[in-house]
Amino acid sequence: MTRRCIKIDGTLTDLQLHTLSCNLSIGLRTDDIDDFIRTHLYQGDYIVKSSFEDTVLPTKNKYLMDDILIRKMNQSETSNASGGYTLYIGDED
Repeated sequence: MTRRCIKIDGTLTDLQLHTLSCNLSIGLRTDDIDDFIRTHLYQGDYIVKSSFEDTVLPTKNKYLMDDILIRKMNQSETSNASGGYTLYIGDED
């Protein structure tokens, strides 16, 4: 079987992905489309919580379906005995 390559320029919407998956007349097998989706679409979290540790989101060479949201750390402040403020960053344990 001769394999044909297609170039997708831009971002695919969910509807376009579904249409591509259903349109077998372009010469791709369902397995090929499933393999493309499995290997080229980002499958990780789209909402992550910031932390004091490095976190890698495996997005290199992947297509994303939405923006990634990195939630800010909790912070609060209270006055202290010296007349200043104490800043608390992160969750309370």
